[in-house]
Amino acid sequence: MNKSLIIQGIIAVSLIPITWITNKLNFKIGNEFSGATYIFIAIGVMFYLPALAFLNLIKLILQGKIENQKSK
Repeated sequence: MNKSLIIQGIIAVSLIPITWITNKLNFKIGNEFSGATYIFIAIGVMFYLPALAFLNLIKLILQGKIENQKSK
């Protein structure tokens, strides 16, 4: 598992409760903060995760080919 994926997950999981709290307490910064949080999560889900999955798939395919060549 990628270290960057773990960091992204920790950031997302920590931002969600903070966003809910700022929305419940009606802070002026709450709207901007919640928008930034949802954009961060949407970008992560729509762009980061598919690219990461694609790169990991390529890595697995290449590792399999290398192992097959070593065993021959």
